[in-house]
Amino acid sequence: MPHFSIILRHVSGVKFIAKFDMFKGFWQIMLAEECQEMFSFMTHDGVYTPLRVPQGATDSALHFQNQMQTVYKPLLYKGALIWIDDIIVYGRTEEDFLANLRLFYELTAKHRLKLNAKKSVLMAFEVSWCGRIIDGQGIRQGPERLSALVSLPLPQTAADLQRFLCACNWIRDSIVDFARVFEPMQSKLNGALVNRSRKKYSTRAVALTWAEDERVAYSFALQAIAASAKLYFPEDKATICLLTDASDYGWSIILTQVRDWRNDIPVEEQAHELLICQGVRYIDVT
Repeated sequence: MPHFSIILRHVSGVKFIAKFDMFKGFWQIMLAEECQEMFSFMTHDGVYTPLRVPQGATDSALHFQNQMQTVYKPLLYKGALIWIDDIIVYGRTEEDFLANLRLFYELTAKHRLKLNAKKSVLMAFEVSWCGRIIDGQGIRQGPERLSALVSLPLPQTAADLQRFLCACNWIRDSIVDFARVFEPMQSKLNGALVNRSRKKYSTRAVALTWAEDERVAYSFALQAIAASAKLYFPEDKATICLLTDASDYGWSIILTQVRDWRNDIPVEEQAHELLICQGVRYIDVT
C-alpha cells in the first residue's frame, strides 16, 4: 500500500479537489477463474463460489489497490490519488482540474467501473478523505474522528485501552508531544499485560483499576487529541524553523515554517505553521 503521508504531498498547492467512492468496489473486480474455487464457502443449502473479489480476504485490499492504480495510471500522482476504493482528483487551476476530471471519467467509463453518486464531491476547496480534511495547504484530522476519541469513557479493560492507543497512534503526527502525553497510558497497558497475550480475546479479561493521577493523565490525553494541529505542506519560500529538545527521558522535535518572516519580532511570536512534530520516550528510564 502507498504511504499515506507521502502520497498526500502531491496535493500541495492545489486549488480544486473532487472526491469519489467506488460503488461496492471489491465486487466490481473479477476474480480470476483459477482462484475462484479457493474462495468457495459452504452453507446449509450448498457450496457457493464467488466470481468477484471478496472483501476481507488476505491481500484483497492490496489486489484492489493494484488494479485501481493500473486503471488510473495516466492520472496517478499527477491529478489523482487512490486509497483502495476512495479517490480524489485535483488540479492547481480550474483548467487543469477540469481536464483531470474529464480524464478520470473517461478512464472510469472505459473500464466500466461504477461510482457511488451519494459519496461524490465534484468540486471543492477541501474534502474529507480517509478520515482527514485535505486542502491545498495541508491536512487536519476530521472532526468526527476527534469527537469520537474525545468522548470515549475511561477504558475498563486492557482491550479497551489497547484500542484507544491504537486509534490515537493513527493521528499521532498531529498531536504535539505525543510520546510524553500518552506514556502513562502505554505504561499502564504494558503493566497490565505482563506475561499475558496481547490478543483481543485475552485482553478483554484484564480489568483495569485507575489511580487518580492516571485518570488525570487520561484526561490530559483527551485534551491533546482535541487540540490536534493541522499539518501544513512545505512552502519553498517559507522560513523553516527546527525546534529540538532532549533529556534523560526522551527527545522531541518540532518543524515549522513561517511564510512571512519578520525581523522585528522574536521567534516565538512569528506566525508558525506546523510541518512535523515527533518525539520518543526512552524505555525503562528511572
